[in-house]
Amino acid sequence: MFDDPTFWTGIAFICFICIVGKPLYVALLKTLDNRAGKIKSDLDQAIKLREEAQELLANYQRKKRDATNEANLILENAKKEAESSMKAALEELDQQLALREKLALERISQTENAALQKLHYQTVDMVIAATQDLLIEKTSEKKINQLADSAIAELAKKLS
Repeated sequence: MFDDPTFWTGIAFICFICIVGKPLYVALLKTLDNRAGKIKSDLDQAIKLREEAQELLANYQRKKRDATNEANLILENAKKEAESSMKAALEELDQQLALREKLALERISQTENAALQKLHYQTVDMVIAATQDLLIEKTSEKKINQLADSAIAELAKKLS
């Protein structure tokens, strides 16, 4: 057996494996450990990035919800303000229309009064003219002067 070259080749191979295999095994383990450490580091970093992404997503969703709520609140306030402005404008319009109606009625009343007064003056003038004509025809000049003097006196008393 010691004379057999196969035996010695096997022993040399085993020695070679022990001599070269151990550093190779250590280098392989070191490489695998480094790779496992890198994978673990990448996984930790991925988990950390995932947590950050979830936190950012939650933050953006909260901001979106807050912005939506704020927009709804602004919209509600704008609607309320528009309604109150509309009510105020309608009230002001009603007041202006009532004032214009009052002024129009006053003008109509003044015009009616002026027309009635003018009619009254014209009627008085016509009555005076008719009375003058009648008096001239039926009375003498002396009697007319007495009546005119008495009418002026009475008129002065009534105007005072």
